[in-house]
Formats: sequence, C-alpha cells, structure tokens
Amino acid sequence: MRQRPPRLRDFRAALAAAELPAATLRLATATHLRAPRARAATLLSAGSRLEAHGIPMPGTNMAADSTSVLAPAARPSATRQGWRPPRWLWLLFVATSATGALAYELHSSTLQSRWLARWASTLTYQVEPRAGRAVTLPASGPYDARLGYARLPVFREQLSAGGFHITSQARFSPALERAVRYGLTPPYREKDAAGLRLAASNGEALFAFADPSFRYESVESVPDVILRSLLYVENRELLGDARPFANPAVEWDRIARAALDLGGKRLGATGNVAGGSTLATQIEKYRHSPRGLTADPREKLRQIASASVRAYAGGRDTASLRRELAVSYLNTLPLSATPAWGEVFGIGDGLRAYYGADPV
Repeated sequence: MRQRPPRLRDFRAALAAAELPAATLRLATATHLRAPRARAATLLSAGSRLEAHGIPMPGTNMAADSTSVLAPAARPSATRQGWRPPRWLWLLFVATSATGALAYELHSSTLQSRWLARWASTLTYQVEPRAGRAVTLPASGPYDARLGYARLPVFREQLSAGGFHITSQARFSPALERAVRYGLTPPYREKDAAGLRLAASNGEALFAFADPSFRYESVESVPDVILRSLLYVENRELLGDARPFANPAVEWDRIARAALDLGGKRLGATGNVAGGSTLATQIEKYRHSPRGLTADPREKLRQIASASVRAYAGGRDTASLRRELAVSYLNTLPLSATPAWGEVFGIGDGLRAYYGADPV
C-alpha cells in the first residue's frame, strides 16, 4: 500500500524532536507553505538536511524517487492539448462544403422547391360577391391581348355604360398583389385553346370554333417522333423521374453555355450563340412578354421567376407539370401565319396549314 505523506502537524512535531537548527526549521516550514512551483526551488536546499535526520518532506513519499518529487512539472505536450488545424485548412473545408451543397441544390432543387412551393401557396385569388377594388391586369403580351385579358378595363367601362353591373369579382390575395406589382405573371392554370361553341337544347352543336383547332390532350397522345424530337432539341431530361423536385424553368448547364457563347461572341468569336431558355421560359415569353420577345436581361429574369413560381404552384413535385409543359408547348407554339389560315399556333395546326399533313 502506498505510504501517505505526513500532515503539517506531524511534520512540525518531527522537526521539533530532531532538534534541528532554527534556520533549518524556518526553511522547512516556509517550504511547506509556499506555492508548489516556489516550494520546488527551496526543496533542493532543505531536502538534504531533513532527509539526513530521517524526516520526509510534506507531500512527498520517502519510497518515491527524489528526482520525481523535486523535478518541476513538465509542460503538457501538443498531443495532450489537442491538435488545432491551420486556418487555411478550415477555409478549404468551408469552400469545399459550400461548393458541394451548391452543386447538389442545382441538381436536385431541394431547397428552392420547398421555398417556392410555400410562397406559391400564398399567391391565390377567389371570386367574391359585388364589385371590389380593381386588380392589376396584364398590360401586354400576345396571349393576354389575343384572349382579351389586356382589354378587360375597356370591356368593363363599355358594359357599365350599357346598363350592366358587376355581381361578383375575383380578388387577389395580398401576396399575389405584391407579386404582380413586381412584374410576375399570376400563376393560374392557363388554357391552351380559346373559342366559342353554341349548342341546341338537345346538346347538338350549332356552331363551334376553337383556336388552335387541333391540340394534343396528353403526352400519350403525341406521336412518338414529335415528342422525341422536341425532347432531343430542348431538354432530354424533362420527363425523367430521377429529379422529382427539378425546376423546369432553369437549366444551369444551358445558361452557362449561353453565357460562354455570348462572351466569346463579344470578343470576336464566330458561330451561333446557344439559347438558354427552357420550355417553361419560352412559354412565358411568347405569352406574356411585350411582343413575345426578350428585350433585356431584366425581362429574362422576370420570365424565369414567373415560370418558376408557376412550376411549384401545385407543390414541390413537378413531374406531372413537366409533362403538361411539353404538351402545352406543342399546342401553343407560334408558327407565323399563312394567307389562307391566318395565325398558326401549335404543331397540329402547323402541320395542317403548311404541309396539309395529319398531326396524328
């Protein structure tokens, strides 16, 4: 069993019994009362005289090696304190982590789908009784003008002058009002065709007109050669299931390619500049942009923002909406006009107007 060091009282009694000189007695007592670091220095001078009389120093063990008792405490090693990485290593770790997180987000759209779907759920409207404050209506855009949305204020004034009044009216939510003031298109479900149908009391059609006159109802009804050609040119991963939250309004690889081509063109390089628009932004452009064109980068950002909000209006999963985008693009793509047909919209009417071919 390890021998217990003597206490101060026993130590003083041993000093008195040994009949040591007064100077040695004072030195030994002061050594015991000093701090450990100071006590280690005086032990060298007092230890030999005390041990000669067989008196152990307090806090020590006679069986222990005297060098281990008198030696000063060693400084803790670097391993005991813990290794601290240099600052450049921390910066490299942060940069690598941020790059990996950004690459994952650009590929999966996990965060933006969550945020945009939550925001889009607040962009609502409802029909309420009586006339209310006039909502912000689209001022331009071929689709808005052709279907009469841009002329609703004029129609309202003319009908009021003729004795008609409003019994109910659509009202925007506060979030939708702010979004429209910022330039975004309201994310409602737009129709691909407009027209008029008059029917008799027995349901028989007396008159029917639709523009475009032909349209595909679903992806399954589109001929395989037409669908595969569209996806090959525009987006081969549009209908894939590997990325359920993918934003169909943005393709970062196409945007990067278009930016590089545009930069090279300004530096004197030859060749065509690749387009960075997706099917979703093209639909937004030829429907709601002034004259159906992209006038400047600000208008391009507006197209991307509006198409992104519309993509997540039904929730985070965009698989079904991406299928609808392909069909809507084929049904509403502007294809100029012919003297006999007039304006041509959609692949179906285009095949009939220009080639006399059956779109099925």
